[in-house]
Amino acid sequence: MSQLDLILQYAQNHLGSSRFHGKCQAFVAKCYEAGTGVFISCASAKISRQRYLREGTANDLFPPAGAAVYFNGDGEMGKLYGHVALSAGGGMLYDPVATVVKCSLTKSMHNGYLG
Repeated sequence: MSQLDLILQYAQNHLGSSRFHGKCQAFVAKCYEAGTGVFISCASAKISRQRYLREGTANDLFPPAGAAVYFNGDGEMGKLYGHVALSAGGGMLYDPVATVVKCSLTKSMHNGYLG
């Protein structure tokens, strides 16, 4: 299995799980760790976004599978820490909200898609 397959398999295996509720950055980091063996530690999605967001991607609603996708975030916590999810490819996301869900990416999600 490729690294990408392992990353996506980890996300898929956690659909419906509430383990990552309020811990979106940890979810994406654990997905990457499952595929690469390296845990990329960032204190928040906002810090991760500052390090890894590729400029000019906010209009791309079809990021490649395995890409971290960033949002402004919902509610008071979201405003402070941002939100991150994992692209499943084809315009779909593994999104760790109350439970991990697979859904379509839209620009208005989580108070605004950033890329």
